[in-house]
Order: sequence, then C-alpha cells, then structure tokens
Amino acid sequence: MRAVSDAGPLIHLSWIGQLGLLERIFEEVFVPPAVRAEVLASPAGTLGLDRIQRAFAEGWLQVRTPTRPSRLSRSAADALDQGEAEALLLAEEIRADVLITDDAPARAEATRRGLRVVGTVGVLAQARDQGLVPAVLPLVLELRHLGQWMSERLVQTVRDEEAKPSS
Repeated sequence: MRAVSDAGPLIHLSWIGQLGLLERIFEEVFVPPAVRAEVLASPAGTLGLDRIQRAFAEGWLQVRTPTRPSRLSRSAADALDQGEAEALLLAEEIRADVLITDDAPARAEATRRGLRVVGTVGVLAQARDQGLVPAVLPLVLELRHLGQWMSERLVQTVRDEEAKPSS
C-alpha cells in the first residue's frame, strides 16, 4: 500500500517513538517537499526530530513533488496550509491508497475527492490490529500529555473499542 502523509502525523508518531509503524504498515510512504521542510524546520533537540531525520536518511520516508498544477478550490486552498495542500494533491496524483492527516479541512477535502483518509489514531489502530502495538489507548493518552489535541469523544471511542472483549 502507498501512503502520503502531511506533517502532523509524522510529528506526533515521532513524539511517542512510533514513526517506524508507517514503514511497517505501508509499502511506500511519501511526503511532498513542503511537508519535509515543515518537519525538519524544528530546532535541534525537538522531541522526535531525530526519528524523522533518520526516516528520511534511511529512505523509507520519501519526498516526491506533485507534478500537476494545483486544482484546489479557492475555499480548500484557503483552509489548507502548503504542506496539507501538497500532500492532498500528491496523494491524488500518485493514486495513494491513503492520505495520512489529522487536519479536519484536509480530511474533508480528501474525502470529497474520494481519497481514503486516516489520522494518527487510525495508524495506531491499524498497527494494533496487525499486532505491531498491544493497545492504542496508552499511546493516545501519551500524545495528549505531550500536547496533541484530541477530542474527548475520540479518546472515549478508543477507550470503548479497547474495552470490548476480542473475538
């Protein structure tokens, strides 16, 4: 499976030492140049930056530039930052299996365009379902503690899902 990610999920997964899940779940992981610039712009010593730098150096996190001109509506272009817009356009152009983003306007535009979308929590859930992590809730709570905003509803959904007896 091919995935394209914007900055947020890369940053958040790197905070909790789980960035490598992307390499294990997806055959190819791409980011556009604006996302690469955004995630590498952090000052030295930023939590998770070394993990992101290593992913680029190892080559499994690949940079690819969208080649088609932007075909975003004015409202979509106004709602998205450059990295989110490039990620969405790249995912569409290369026919990625999934766009990884936590940004609500990017998710809405991608869905409107028929792209499959998953966020940080969705990646963690997929990793759990594949036996790569034992549970999502502790990771979600750690992300919240580190500063990632998540609705209480999302946290409760994860809590409820993991409380169900497995079949």
